Amino acid sequence: MNEENKNGMPIENAQDQVQNQSQQPKEFALPPSNQEPPPQQQQTTAAPEQNAQREAQPQYAQSMPYPPEQKAKKDHKLLIIIGAVCVVIAAFLTMMLFGGKSIDMQDYVTVSFNGVDGKGTAYVDVDYDSMGTKLLTSAQKRKLETGNGWGSINTAVGALGQQWVLAEALDCELDQSSELSNGDKVTVTVTADKDVLKQLGVKVKHKKLTFKVEGLVEVSNIDAFADISVQFSGISPQGEAEIINNSSDDACMQFDYSLDQNSGLSNGDTVTVTISDYDLEGIAERTGKTPEEMSKSFTVEGLQEYVTKLDQINDTARKSMQKEAEDYIRAYSARYYSSECSLTSLEYVGSYLRVAKPGANTNGDANRYALVYKLNCRVDRDGITDHPYYYYVTFANLALQSDGSIDVDLTDMRTTSESHYFDANGHNYYVYGFENLQGVFDEIITQMLDIFTYETDIQ
Repeated sequence: MNEENKNGMPIENAQDQVQNQSQQPKEFALPPSNQEPPPQQQQTTAAPEQNAQREAQPQYAQSMPYPPEQKAKKDHKLLIIIGAVCVVIAAFLTMMLFGGKSIDMQDYVTVSFNGVDGKGTAYVDVDYDSMGTKLLTSAQKRKLETGNGWGSINTAVGALGQQWVLAEALDCELDQSSELSNGDKVTVTVTADKDVLKQLGVKVKHKKLTFKVEGLVEVSNIDAFADISVQFSGISPQGEAEIINNSSDDACMQFDYSLDQNSGLSNGDTVTVTISDYDLEGIAERTGKTPEEMSKSFTVEGLQEYVTKLDQINDTARKSMQKEAEDYIRAYSARYYSSECSLTSLEYVGSYLRVAKPGANTNGDANRYALVYKLNCRVDRDGITDHPYYYYVTFANLALQSDGSIDVDLTDMRTTSESHYFDANGHNYYVYGFENLQGVFDEIITQMLDIFTYETDIQ
């Protein structure tokens, strides 16, 4: 090429000048000898911008351009060299800051034990704050302690990232953390990220630490049901139960007692009182006591029972109901009979007992006892006419007491609204009641057979 240098001289004629410029380094080999030289071109004057570019470049003995691949190799080598230098600098700084230090895990790992003997728990605590401070040099520590622009030790260590780095690099695991007893031994195993520790220039000592379990609360077993009773009330089979806690013991007053069934009870049933396991360990820690047994069963007794059979109604109870029924019948006839009519006879015939079937909707009637009477109504008008008929009075929910007596509300009486007419010497009269026993039976029993069973002593 006949390109000119900045002085207008062809480069091939300026070799002596180049050699005399010792500050311009000789670099790179000449192009391969088998490469054809470029064709000779007419000498031209370089543009100003080209000349300025050449001034910034060393002058070489040959003007042959370099192959593109050789330039690429030069760039990669430079990047590799720079990266290697950075790694060396980082390693050097790490060693300057932390180089060659070791961490003895015995100094920074503690295990605390809580709970009661036999049910204790263990927790591991690692003092990363102190561990991070350990890695600082004496000079750094003095700066921190004097507050020379660093602030507190913890703040500086946090700024250096040591606590976080160590917490990420180290993992402490217990071989057993629950169901512990005093005297047991637990082991903490430390696993470390070797690559991170190597970068920090840190070694870890005592990666297995053994601790003896101690300090758990010793507890004693107590009879938690010694002063617990169940009170039963109501009428079987609708009895109710309630727990009575008469204990003054500090633990028993904190236990949570519950019944498996507190209603719909009959004499002879069994209910169970259970202590909830909620906060049992907390109560044991506070009081040093734990239940010897967690549950206790009680037999239902003392409930009144609804009468289910006629032979459960004793003579005393029957006579008291008969008296109330007969007083009512006599008072009613005296009040509502016509003036020429009178009640001349009142004869007890017998009774029916109907008992509710299980689950039946009976409007609150567990049972109903009906007293049946044969009445005679005499009409004195144009002669004497006697009209016999049947009538009943009922009492509900008869309950049998434990002493065999009957509890019944004698003021709660019901009777029929059925009426019929009869003739008395050409005059019509009517009375409430039935012309025969079949009418009584149909109303009291037949119409209720789907929800009641029954017994009768009427022949």
